[in-house]
Amino acid sequence: MDELFDVECVVCHVAGAALCTECALRVVSTAPPVREIDGLTVMALGSYHNDLRALIRAVKGGRSPRAIARLAPGIRSLTPLEATIAVPMPSSRGGFRLRGWSLAGRVARMTALPVCGVLKFVDPRTQRGLAADDRWSGRTMTVRGTHRLHGHFVLLVDDVCTTGATLTNARRALEAHGVTVVGALVLASVSP
Repeated sequence: MDELFDVECVVCHVAGAALCTECALRVVSTAPPVREIDGLTVMALGSYHNDLRALIRAVKGGRSPRAIARLAPGIRSLTPLEATIAVPMPSSRGGFRLRGWSLAGRVARMTALPVCGVLKFVDPRTQRGLAADDRWSGRTMTVRGTHRLHGHFVLLVDDVCTTGATLTNARRALEAHGVTVVGALVLASVSP
């Protein structure tokens, strides 16, 4: 289908596909980064730099959402076996307005788990440009419909893990409602 339209790779700009085979191979790390943040294990497809960073920025900027579809096998391979449902992080107001869809939601669907969007930011403004302390204080979440998660083992899903504030606050909000969180999965992790 990409061949019918004037499509180019969002990373290297070569014509032919939204994400070419060479770039798809480069963005998936052979040794995926794992971080422990406040007792939460966060698995990442790779580190947030070079080609993976370019891919995520292009997709978040509204260019070719299909580009991340090529990452689905890598995402599925990182999905913990004990996880039975994926909960994506909500988008910022501006990000959703720009794209009309949630990147974390798309990544959650790539896990092949059922997806349940129960989280909402109290303050849905972007975290971009904020210092680490401000990121931690600005990620308070509300939870709605947790009855759909009881009896499940939740995998939290986001696009990029910077400080871990969003994922940690999501885990705390869900656990306060008796929900079991088994880990988190992101496209990319920023080195601490």
